[in-house]
This record gives sequence, C-alpha cells and structure tokens, in this order.
Amino acid sequence: MKRMLPCQQTRSAIRRLGAEPVKAQANLKLEDPRILYFPVRHKEALHWDVSVVIGMRGAGKSLWTAALNNPGIRTIMAREWGVDLWNHLDVHVAFGQDLSEGGFPASSTLEELWRVMPSLDPVVLWKTVLFKRVVEEMGSCEAFMALTSWRARVEWVRDQVEISNGLLQRFDQEWSRRGRKLLVVWDALDLLADDWNRMRLLARGALRFTQTLRMTTSMRGKLFLRPDMYEDDDLWTFADSSKLKQSRVELSWSSVDLYGLLLQRLINDPDHGAEIRAGLGMPDGDPDPVRGYGLPGDFRTEERVNEAIHAMAGAYMGSNRRRGNTHTWIPNHLADAKGRVSPRSLLLAMGAAARVTGERFPAHPQPLHYEAIRTGVATASETRVDELAEDYPWIKPLVEALSGLLVPCPAEELTSRWDGTTLQRMKKAGKLPPRRFTSDPVRAGNPMALIDDLEELAVLWRISDGRINIPDIFRIQTGMKRKGGVPPVQ
Repeated sequence: MKRMLPCQQTRSAIRRLGAEPVKAQANLKLEDPRILYFPVRHKEALHWDVSVVIGMRGAGKSLWTAALNNPGIRTIMAREWGVDLWNHLDVHVAFGQDLSEGGFPASSTLEELWRVMPSLDPVVLWKTVLFKRVVEEMGSCEAFMALTSWRARVEWVRDQVEISNGLLQRFDQEWSRRGRKLLVVWDALDLLADDWNRMRLLARGALRFTQTLRMTTSMRGKLFLRPDMYEDDDLWTFADSSKLKQSRVELSWSSVDLYGLLLQRLINDPDHGAEIRAGLGMPDGDPDPVRGYGLPGDFRTEERVNEAIHAMAGAYMGSNRRRGNTHTWIPNHLADAKGRVSPRSLLLAMGAAARVTGERFPAHPQPLHYEAIRTGVATASETRVDELAEDYPWIKPLVEALSGLLVPCPAEELTSRWDGTTLQRMKKAGKLPPRRFTSDPVRAGNPMALIDDLEELAVLWRISDGRINIPDIFRIQTGMKRKGGVPPVQ
C-alpha cells in the first residue's frame, strides 16, 4: 500500500529535527525520552556482562551512559528490550562528561593527582571512586566519609586495603541478597588526559579494575571506548586482557535503525505527530505518559522503512532508478570509510533537506525534494568534519590541506599536501594527538603514519590498487573532488 504523508506538516517536522539533532549527553543529562530510539543491536552492548563497548563519535556512547544513569530510562529499556535485569540495576558513572566531581574526579583533578602522586596505581584510583559510592549506599565508614578531597580519599583507600576490601565484599553480599546489581560505567575517556601515555595508563587501570569486578557476584564494569583507543595495543598490556577485548561489542546503526530514529521523532512531533502517524498508517491510541508513542515493530523492517522513506522523499534520487534508490542513497552518502553513519548526520541532512525544499521547491508534492537531499548531505558533511575535530583537533588541518584534491589518488599525493606549516598546525591542535604519528617506535614523525591514523578513524580507505579514497561525509566540506560525487554547498 502506497503511503501519503501530509506534505507541509511533515516537512515542518523534519526541518525541526535539523535544528534539534541528537546531541552528546553532557553532564549526564538525558533528552526527552519520547524521542529516544532503542536499536536492537545496542541491546547486546548494554548487557550487564559486556565490559567493552566501542563507538565512533555520535554512535551513542554518552547517550547510553546518560540513559543507564537514569532509573526511569532503565525501566523503559527493561520493558522495550524485554530485559528484567535493568529493573534491578543500579549504575555508578566512574568517569564521564559530568563536571560536578560528585561521583568521580574531573580531568583537572586527575592531572593534579598525577602530579602529586606520580606512582599511584590507577586501579586504586578507580577503586576509590567505587568505594565512595559503596560507603554512601551502606551508610558506613565515617572516617572515609569525613574526607573532602579526592587526594585524601585515594590515599585512604591505598593505605586501608583490608578495610576497603572488606566493605566492598560486604556490599557485594548485601546487594546479592537484595537481588540487585551495580554497574560501574566509564565514558569520555579521551578527557582523562591530553597525552596518550597518561590517558592509556588511566584507561588501562579502569580495564584492570573491571576485570577485578568480574570476580564479584553483584558488580560489573563497562567502558565506552573510541575506536582508536580500542585499537591501541599498548592499552591491553596486562594479564588476561584478551578476555575483555574479545567480548567487546560495537555500537553500530543499520539503515533501518537510522530511519527508525527519524520516524520515532516524527511520530512524536508536538505539532504534527498525529497527522504523520495517520499518514504512515500507525494506530493512534493513548501515548505512554513518559515514552510518548513508540515505533511499532513492523516499522523496524526494510520493507516498511523503504515504504516510509519513499512516502517522504520519493523512490529515486532523480527522475528514474538510474539516479539511485532514495532509501539506500542517503545512508550510503553519509557513511564513513567503514560504512558507518552517525545518527546526528542523518537528522542534520534530512533537516537541511526539508529547509531547502521549502525554500527552493515549495510546491513539491512530497515533504523532501531529491535535489534538496543532496544539499542536505553536503550540509551534514560540514558538521561532521567539525564534530570529528572536536574529538580529534589534529584532523582538521590535515583535511583542509586537501582542498581541491581529486580522489581516489596515490598516497604520496595526499602526503605532499601536508607541508611543514600543516604539520605544525596539527601538532598545536591540542587534545590527544595522532597515535601512530606521535608514538609509533618506527614511523613517528612520518606523514605516511598519518594515513594509517586517518584510516583507523574511517576518514579514508585504501582501494584495491593502493590509492586513497575519501567518503563524501568528509570529502565535501573540505572541497575535495570525486567524479560523480556530491558537490559542496555553494
């Protein structure tokens, strides 16, 4: 059955998504639960026993940290994913984007601890972070509770091994008796330090401590890692690390889930949700007071998603099928070099497409015009490069130096663009520098190592003949060219 969406109303709702896309969850604050989407493949990543979760920028690491930290959202997760455990789960964030220092030390405090206690075992640090939560839960250990600085707390736990271990054991037994679990979560680990050696040491300590927690009945740890951190072999130089590494799960988004997120938001639009639900043929009963309208299960299939996107934007990216199927064209052109798409990129692209359709094609009979979608993809490219530069500031000088480059091209053509001035800008960018270029024992300082650093982050890839290609999501914003590719925004 061919669906018909109300044109102007749907266009208006999609345009709003571009203005209010998925945001990183700073300070552990969670957005409106009515527009949260629960991909089935993320259920495994959030499982109690999965200790290592990998996610690119925008995949949902901080969002799920905030969700896990919210008892109300855990209840929704338990219901929608059919996992009763989340109804009996307590969560403690051991590190993240929250700056209050209530539950864990901020990065500036960690830097100070490192300065005054250079020989501190990071496992003791993370044990202290958990111990503070435990004594608060147990209402015990007045000597520890009287301490007001993280340095004093760390020193106390370091010196009172028997007492601290005994109380953690009592907590484990008590929580087991109550049928409850405690999950300790680490997020935003790039904020631990601004150099690889110190960040690596602190993150490795968290992994080692997570191994220790696996020996308890009621406590586990979960680390959300960036791909470049996971791929850092030096992070895993401790006994039995392979057991953690091999059980990792990646936060990834299929095209069905990306469009599911889009539809979840549209059907809960405050102005036009009812009309959009009717256009999609969804039942319009009473909404959940917290969750709003949930996306029906049949809209999590390729067939129904394809139908919905065709109703929204037409079947093809032009007048016929030779221009590409709209449903597949959009994620293909938003993907990085490993085929991954950020949910934020999709929402930004669609929002921009709705705006441009209203400005350039106001009489178009569907909410989105295909030419406006092309412009939307170019707009998303601009934002994606800026987002990546927030996590990896050293990337921007490198890709900006490639303006006008025609890809695919030989690797030497890329590196010839990275002159001394570009490399100096890259080195001064701050935050964690490119890992191989900075610390590889053989190739440190060699621009060819930067290609591997960028390939690891899926900014580029090597095609079968050895040449380098760059996907549209990074190519367009910086003015690189590709025959037949989407042109940059004018």
